[in-house]
Amino acid sequence: MSRKSSCPSLRQRMPGLLIGLGRLSLGGLFLAAPETATRLLGLDAVTATRVSWLTRMAAIRDCTLGAGTVLSSVTGRGAPPWLLAGAVSDAGDAAAIGLAIREGRLPAPKAGAMVALAGAATLAGVLAARPRRQA
Repeated sequence: MSRKSSCPSLRQRMPGLLIGLGRLSLGGLFLAAPETATRLLGLDAVTATRVSWLTRMAAIRDCTLGAGTVLSSVTGRGAPPWLLAGAVSDAGDAAAIGLAIREGRLPAPKAGAMVALAGAATLAGVLAARPRRQA
């Protein structure tokens, strides 16, 4: 009787690893340079400085989710919950930024790109979390 390993292959773990590394990178950028990062959304310099503490809070969340996703992907244990948690966070970001655009708090062209990025990250996380067949 042959017994297959329950640990996913590297190929199966790669999407989670890449998503986690991307989340760590983006979170690190927002943590290291919160004013610059929020200016990408179209905030003016004064507002970006004023909300830098809030930006760092979100950055720490992304770094934590990224680290959990990377670790669980490397070990092959339990990546789907981390991927889904990240997807929920990304969906929430897309909704919050979209609402800010609708209320006129953020300019549509710059912030709209962030909505698209967060939406794509949501989809990627959900797809990567789906169960896969062992090769």
